[in-house]
Amino acid sequence: MNLFIAFLPAAILGLLFIKTIKAHLFQPFTVAIAFIVGGLIIFWVEKRHRYEPRITSVDDMQWGDALKVGLAQVFSLIPGTSRSGATIMGGMIFGLSRRAATEFSFFLAIPTLFAATLYSLWKDRALLDAASLPMLGAGFVAAFVSAFACVRWLIRYVSRHDFRPFAWYRIAFGIVVPITLVSDFDQTRQRWIKSPTDWIGTAHISASGDRVVFTARGGVFVVPARQGRIVDASHTQRVRYRDARFMPDGKSLLTL
Repeated sequence: MNLFIAFLPAAILGLLFIKTIKAHLFQPFTVAIAFIVGGLIIFWVEKRHRYEPRITSVDDMQWGDALKVGLAQVFSLIPGTSRSGATIMGGMIFGLSRRAATEFSFFLAIPTLFAATLYSLWKDRALLDAASLPMLGAGFVAAFVSAFACVRWLIRYVSRHDFRPFAWYRIAFGIVVPITLVSDFDQTRQRWIKSPTDWIGTAHISASGDRVVFTARGGVFVVPARQGRIVDASHTQRVRYRDARFMPDGKSLLTL
């Protein structure tokens, strides 16, 4: 029951605001800021957590404790925020020991990631076929086993150490990202100005004629015909899309 209670806040708010989050927060600088802020929060929590924790075992958690951790997990909807980091730090803030917070975070990951996987599969069901199922199943099992092994190591680690090294990592990464972006922008700006069309792959117009979807530099972008903003419709990171077009309903996208 505690897992279900903790799962609900992120599930409900994720379904309601996922499009808004993708449209406004999936930006490199936003991610960099989230990394830095997350690192600072870890330092603050570690400094605050010197007192004796109120809960030392997940079996001692009440539904109110689970709800508080679930609310902390909502922050993981912000790009650049670790789901496990948000739940562990949230648990420690609300009185859980490091070990109890880490264990509950792992248990909470099971329904959360399972639901996110089902949502992604349903949304991209047009790209799936029977031949893909064994590969997806093998990937799911491998991810679960590797996550279980990592969590076992992490539980042993946190019983003897704190999370300050992870905080330093987040801050360092958050500083490097904007520096790299500025450098890359200076190097590529002239190439974009000289031949921007060279980056565009394919382009297709919706049946209603009010939107255009095109691929560029491996991404998928939707552009309104008259007014509005360009929307990055790339669903999966580290995947280079070769083609994209509107489905017959004029709303869904088929990407390759």
